Amino acid sequence: AALDLTEGTVTRERYEAQGRGVCFGPDFDAFFSAGPAFIHESLELKFNETCMIASSVKISTALDSNLFPGVHYCKLLSPARVVDWMMTDSFTTQFP
Repeated sequence: AALDLTEGTVTRERYEAQGRGVCFGPDFDAFFSAGPAFIHESLELKFNETCMIASSVKISTALDSNLFPGVHYCKLLSPARVVDWMMTDSFTTQFP
């Protein structure tokens, strides 16, 4: 959604021609799948030659769970971070 706002801009054209992309890695479980561990964990960002890889911490429960049935929590990648990536960091040869 954040990239949609940049459609037709010079920044978007430069990013598509020269920048490294955004990739999404697998979500990972919070330690013991507990609420406090979920709160303490953060979105994981890794970098390589081709993209920034975002993976999220998650907690999910079965529909028949006795405690909070059928929930799925995950942390989201901020649109502001995506725009920052596409305007600056995606062009560097150094990995942040």
